[in-house]
Amino acid sequence: MPELLAEALGEVSGRLFDAAGRRIASLLDDRVVALTLDEFRALPHVIGSFALGWPMRASA
Repeated sequence: MPELLAEALGEVSGRLFDAAGRRIASLLDDRVVALTLDEFRALPHVIGSFALGWPMRASA
């Protein structure tokens, strides 16, 4: 499992994905109450925000 997470480039609503946008299965998948990545892709319009520079974190 840790080797799969090492390939994760991003996360949307608890869903992990790699650099090509492919889903990375995780233990969270069955516990997350959110759209799947395929459901997000099917949306005609998406409004969202993102942060660059992870793993850097904003100071409190």
